[in-house]
Amino acid sequence: MIQEAVVQQTEAMINVTDKKAHVEARNNIIKTWQVFFKKALVTDRNKPLTAVELLDPNHPVVIVINWCYTSEGFLFKVLNQSCRVKDFSKVLTMGAYCYALSIIIG
Repeated sequence: MIQEAVVQQTEAMINVTDKKAHVEARNNIIKTWQVFFKKALVTDRNKPLTAVELLDPNHPVVIVINWCYTSEGFLFKVLNQSCRVKDFSKVLTMGAYCYALSIIIG
């Protein structure tokens, strides 16, 4: 997801001449990810998640995934727009997140 955030920032800043807006966007992304990592209190981040863990609404990863999707960030907008227009270019950067989210809400 971090890679997707960088892509989104780059695309948004192509036509921006205001350096202050660019710095503010960058700082907002950094702040978002700091909050994200504070909420993800997982002891072994290299361990694959199971469907059992993703179906537990109190699991820290599920809480973070839900928070990311429902926060007022780029994720909700990008995922919904990609689904509407069947834009598969996001699969490489967001595919794992989308798969986990589909198990959680499915």
